[in-house]
Amino acid sequence: MYVRKLVRFDERQLSAHYKRLDGDDRRLRFFSAVSDDFLDAYAAKVVSLRRWCLGGFVDGQLRAVGELAFDAAYPSRLCAEIALSVEEGHRGQGAGGTLLDALITVARNRGVRDIAVPCLPDNHRMRRLIAKFEGRGLIAGGVYDAHIALPPPDMLSGWTEAVRGLSSAHERWLAGWSAAAALRAA
Repeated sequence: MYVRKLVRFDERQLSAHYKRLDGDDRRLRFFSAVSDDFLDAYAAKVVSLRRWCLGGFVDGQLRAVGELAFDAAYPSRLCAEIALSVEEGHRGQGAGGTLLDALITVARNRGVRDIAVPCLPDNHRMRRLIAKFEGRGLIAGGVYDAHIALPPPDMLSGWTEAVRGLSSAHERWLAGWSAAAALRAA
């Protein structure tokens, strides 16, 4: 799986990813049952300027998504929220951890000191992932309200984000080159 930032032209793949989530997965991700129309509208707005959205790609297909939303109430960007979704056949392979780690690095490098990772109490995969990243939470109002404290950015976090960006650009180039070669051979 390679990870890269999602942009406007990824809207269709993002919508298709969300639609591949079954009813329970949609409930766990969006905190209620949601329709395909809702998912189309959500995908259209999720790649906006107030969010940092990363996609996990397998064989050119978007299979996992991580969203980092900066809290508009804090213009200094001290707080942010993260949400993840990983398709059924791609769970248990590190996709969620890879996306969470990458989003934490992005958040640190933008001055975020506290990340909220709310999830439903029965979302055991997400709760284990939060604990793996030393997050702490409690159940309040029917939601597992978890937070991960972040240290300030440093040279390593800056380099890590830069290297990930270069790596994903290289993966995209290779995928495009392979597809073009296949078309020429056909």
